[in-house]
Amino acid sequence: MEIKTKYDLKQMVYLVHDPDQLKRMITQIIIVTPKHHKYLLSCGSDESEHYEHEISTTSDVVTKTDN
Repeated sequence: MEIKTKYDLKQMVYLVHDPDQLKRMITQIIIVTPKHHKYLLSCGSDESEHYEHEISTTSDVVTKTDN
């Protein structure tokens, strides 16, 4: 069985709803079903799991807040 993912290991991505639009690295791909995947994203020492629809390869300047 071949499983295709939208994103790859070590790829740099952004969370769609992250107000800081921090760049994160995909460090693990979790196969939920052959067509549904979760991704473990790392940003510094923080890690979090996210579904494909929560991830983007480009930063969203509209979402980003200036701190």
